[in-house]
Amino acid sequence: MTAKFNRIDELRKDVVGNEGECSLNEISNQAIIPPSCYPLVTPEQINDYIHSFLLGIPAQKVVMDDRNGDAVVQQGYAAIIAYQRFASNQFTLLNSGVLPELAGVTWNDLPTVYQQTIKRFKVQYAVISDDASWNLIRRNWLQTLPKDYPPAK
Repeated sequence: MTAKFNRIDELRKDVVGNEGECSLNEISNQAIIPPSCYPLVTPEQINDYIHSFLLGIPAQKVVMDDRNGDAVVQQGYAAIIAYQRFASNQFTLLNSGVLPELAGVTWNDLPTVYQQTIKRFKVQYAVISDDASWNLIRRNWLQTLPKDYPPAK
């Protein structure tokens, strides 16, 4: 390989510090979600995530950066927020999605077996370096721009 590609291997070693799988309950208790992310998650998303957890449909990988020893979520926060809101009885399921018959159900209405199913739902995660998180933030930000950005002069 040529010298211009050597930096790729050097940086890759520092990017991902830890990868694995844990329960929603575990990641919810350990990860920090920036407050600005909470308003971005819609009731429909929360509803769909709860249905997915109950049915065992995999969620998006949670990517966190290691900021001063804290795991700050950069990607995949919607699943965690959905769990937090539902499990704290702050959300009532909607009449939509794959299980419309659950409309009006809250966490307290769920039989214990289904509460445990959601709590134990496994999510994959990766902890990346703080430097690498800026690349992820930029990539995610660019995906939200309109297709005609920047506007023509």
